[in-house]
Parts: sequence; C-alpha cells; structure tokens
Amino acid sequence: MKISIATLFSLSILFMGGCTFGPKAIKDNFTHYNNTLHYNQNQQLLINIVRMKYREPVTFMKVGTLSTGYSYGMSSSYSGSKSYPKNPTARILGWNFGTNYSEKPTITYNMIEGETFVKQMMKEIDTEAFVLLYRSGWPIDKLMYLLMENTGTNSIDDNVFDDIAIKLKRLQKENKLDLFIKEKDKVKTIVATWNDEDAIDKKIKKYEDLAFNMRSFNDVMFELSKCVNVPPMDNDVVKEQNTNSDFKVLCGLQNKRAFISVLYRGHRFYIPDQDLESKNYFTLLRTLYQLQSGDIKSVQPVFTISNN
Repeated sequence: MKISIATLFSLSILFMGGCTFGPKAIKDNFTHYNNTLHYNQNQQLLINIVRMKYREPVTFMKVGTLSTGYSYGMSSSYSGSKSYPKNPTARILGWNFGTNYSEKPTITYNMIEGETFVKQMMKEIDTEAFVLLYRSGWPIDKLMYLLMENTGTNSIDDNVFDDIAIKLKRLQKENKLDLFIKEKDKVKTIVATWNDEDAIDKKIKKYEDLAFNMRSFNDVMFELSKCVNVPPMDNDVVKEQNTNSDFKVLCGLQNKRAFISVLYRGHRFYIPDQDLESKNYFTLLRTLYQLQSGDIKSVQPVFTISNN
C-alpha cells in the first residue's frame, strides 16, 4: 500500500494542530470569561442599588458552574483522474483540505436566598471587618460615612461627625492613627488611638467615648441608593434624600467611557469611568459584599445557559 506525500502532509498538520489547540484555546478564553463574569457581578450590585432607589426588593445571583467544551478537527482528501484521451499519461490531481472548530460553554446561575443569606445581609458589619478594611488602606472618612450609623440616641451633629472624619483622615495620612478591637462583655468596640495631641481639639474629645452603631450591608446599599439620579418622569415614585457621599450614579445617555452601566425601567444608569470617587465607593461595596456573603450556600440552579 502506497501513501501519498499529500496524505502524510495533511496527517502531520492534523496531529500538530490537535497538540497545540487545547492550551491555546484555554489561554485565549480564560481572560474573556473572567472579564465577563467580573462585569456581570458589578452590574448586579449596581442594578440592586437602583432598585433600592425605587424601593423595590433586591435579587442576588451567582455563577454556580462554568464549563466549556472545545472540539477541533481537520479533514483532507486526495483524488486523481485521467481526463485527456489523447494524452494517456496526463492526470488531474486534487487535494481538499478543511478545518472545523466549535466551543460549547455552559453557565449555571444560582439564586442566593434563604434565612442565612438574609441574616448576613441584615446584620451589622463586623467591627473586625471595619478594622481590616482600614488597615488595608481604605480612607477612614469613607469607612465612617459608609459603615457607621450617625442616628438614634448616639447621634451627634453632622458637622461634628464630618469634623471628626476629616481630622482622623489627616492622622491616617500622617501614619499617626491606629485602630484596634476592644472586647468587653462579649461586645466588640473599635478604639481609635493617635500620637498627636493637637490633632483632635477639646470640642471633639468630648465625643471620644461615644459609640456609633455599624450599618448592615443592606443599610450600606440603601445609603448609596440615595445618590442615584433618576429621570424627571420618575420623580413621583422616588424620594429625594440628602447625602454627604461622593458616590454618584447618573441616568441618561450612557457615557462612552462608563465604568459600569445597567438598563432598568427603560433608562440607562451608569457610573462614568472618570468618576474615581464613585468607583472607589463601588469597589468598597464589592469588597463588603464578598465579606458578608462569602460563605453563603446558594439554592438549586435557577436556569442554565448553554450555547450549542
């Protein structure tokens, strides 16, 4: 049996292609899937903030499984025939060569709900999480505005609260501020210490023993929802609230350089890519969400997307 050179050539291409296709496909697609899932998680947080602005219940989902299959094939054929009766030695040779590639991703989304999840979302942010975020480099003033509740019997004048936050931020920048946890009767308290006696004046010092309540993750989202701009036609279904936060969610024609955007109630809500303050708050919120719901078990899959 004779094997033509063309056949050997096609078989060698098929073998080499099969050996290199798998690793290359994984390398090319891993970043694509990672970026897509990352963006979808950001969209989920933003759309839930917008829902809170409209006083609507929130919904959280997460990707349960992500799997994909790749198939790659090559085919070739070789043919020869006589076509010139006057020249018996003449032949027409034909060689057909083809390739095929397919990818079949399957994504399973799980609903996050149940008693445990609700309790995690409604319970106060842990004091250790506050200190951990501070020691990770988050500005103390942003943590105070977002995570501390200046209401109720322990509330103080907003101007005094702002003054405390500004002075503590300056101490943080000068590396003169430290936070630690003090526990008494199973109650954990955040204690701030500094080595600059002139940093906090007497007017502020009288509040140094005042305890503030920590917000829940649900409260944090609600606080940020106050900063969502809505179209004029929806002013009668939302309540305008004042906030000192630098976080902003715009509504209207999407900025071409939007950091994140969602479509809700027929309107486009987005955070501009150049709005660094809003992006910082949003990143902090994403970190809090991971801290609060990291160990929550999801329920059975809601639906599965399969691209056949």
